[in-house]
Formats: sequence, structure tokens, C-alpha cells
Amino acid sequence: MSEKQARQKRKNAPQEEVKKQKGAWVMNTVITVIVIAFLALGGYALKDNIKAILPERPEKEKTVSDLAKEREMTVEDFLAEYGLDGAEVTKKTTESEVMSKLTVANYAKYNNQTVDELLEQYGIKNADADMPWQEAYNLMPMSKYAETLGTSFEELKEQAGLPDEVTEKTTLAEVQEIMSKKADESGEGAAE
Repeated sequence: MSEKQARQKRKNAPQEEVKKQKGAWVMNTVITVIVIAFLALGGYALKDNIKAILPERPEKEKTVSDLAKEREMTVEDFLAEYGLDGAEVTKKTTESEVMSKLTVANYAKYNNQTVDELLEQYGIKNADADMPWQEAYNLMPMSKYAETLGTSFEELKEQAGLPDEVTEKTTLAEVQEIMSKKADESGEGAAE
């Protein structure tokens, strides 16, 4: 190699090194983007499996405060609207506790229904607007109760092991009595 060629080589060497560094940086960036995309797609594909592994957090039940906010009301207005006693029901009272304190008329109002629509929806007879909703609910026939659970009466009867005396027209309150008597009879038989 001549002196001239050696000088030329030394002169071009830093430029080649810079080109190599730029090429390496571009290649590293491309590889990084591909790895991130692969991990993101893999995570998306496995999200259902990951959710299945993680324990589910129970949903927090809504409180009177939450229910009032949803209806754009103050807690006081909410209580007054649905005939609730402020001494029994506070802003921290849960939705299920509130529902147990409503009358049929107020439960219907809460669900934007008339009393007749509500009673017809649940197949409830012999209930009036002033009756506590929990009492009226227990007058629901088993056929309608099964319907609210998304099943047929026959399937419900089989799954729950209900005795033959329970029919589609038997109310929830009557079923509770029947099952209570059966439990008492089986308890007395076991004690003997």
C-alpha cells in the first residue's frame, strides 16, 4: 500500500465508523420496536388468560350517595323522593339495604314504572302500593322467580331439589315455609 493510499484510508476511517454507528443505532431501534410490538401483541392475546389467573375483586356495592349522584340529586332529595327515613338510611347505606326499606310504590318509582307494571312484571297478586317491597317480592310465584333467574320452573325445581308440592303458582314465601318444615322434619328424624 502506498503512502497516498494509507493517508486516504486514515482519512476515510472515521467516516466509515460513523456510518457503522448510525447503522447500528437504526438496527437497534428497529429491533426494539419489534420486541415491544411482539410483547404488546402477546400481552393482548393472553389478557383473558391473565385475568383468569388473577383473583377477581368483588364489585363494591353502591351506596345512597352513589345512587343520588347517578340521579343528579342530593342525598336528602333522594331520601325524600323515595320515602326513606333519614334516621335509618344514611349516605353510606348500601343499595340492597335501601331496596329492603322501600314500599312497592317507591320501588316502582325507583325503577321508572307504575305499581301495576311492577306487580305484573313479577306476577305478584294481593299486594298494594303501601306494602313493603320485600313482602311483595315474597308473593312472587315460582314461575316468575325462575324467569328472573333466566331458567324454567322445571329446571329450577330440579336444581334446587324442591318437593312435589311446590308448583309454578307457589309463592316464594310458601316455598320458604315448605323448605323450613322439611328441614325441621329431617332434623327431628336425625335427632331420634
